[in-house]
Amino acid sequence: MVTIWDAEMGRKIHTLNGTADGAVRFVTMSVDGKRFVSSGGDEPLSLRDADTGRKIGTFKGHAGAIALALSADGKRIVGTSGKNTIKFWDSASGEETCTLTGHTGNVAWAARH
Repeated sequence: MVTIWDAEMGRKIHTLNGTADGAVRFVTMSVDGKRFVSSGGDEPLSLRDADTGRKIGTFKGHAGAIALALSADGKRIVGTSGKNTIKFWDSASGEETCTLTGHTGNVAWAARH
């Protein structure tokens, strides 16, 4: 279970109760605080409205992603998996736009690009 808080107001906004296997493992918030991406278990990545928790989009191809990033402009979602791939999606259309393969080390650079 993951709880999303409004840090300025000190109030709980939404609680994610988990996925089919009972775990939300990763969450990343947009720079403007209006949306977030979550991943866990065998579920695809989900883009959600931060105020309501309502699912805006689902991004398939990296069930149970192990790291997530949302571009500063909110237009791209990046997810990595234990299968040594990095996938990029268009956040508006849900379309996968790019897959990088072959890496074996840290993929933290994706959060900055």
